[in-house]
Amino acid sequence: MAQLMNNALVGQSTAFTKYYNGGWTQPGIGWESIFLRNRKSTDSWLGVSYNDYLGQLVMVSSQWSADGGDLYMATSPDGVNWAPRQTARR
Repeated sequence: MAQLMNNALVGQSTAFTKYYNGGWTQPGIGWESIFLRNRKSTDSWLGVSYNDYLGQLVMVSSQWSADGGDLYMATSPDGVNWAPRQTARR
């Protein structure tokens, strides 16, 4: 984090890697990556953010359906391993 902040203050970019195939080995831009959700998912959108109260990442997604759709939530301690998503029923 210190390197990221120092680079930002002097206008330099910082190299990032992303998770793929069991390790953080792929460059942050381009190359290979994994899907946070199943490729066949019918999610309309999803967003991920860190929740201080839970101390975990929270993924909220929306799945369209003829009756208007539903919202879903899943949590993760590390951004790689996700709990089964829960439906927020109306």
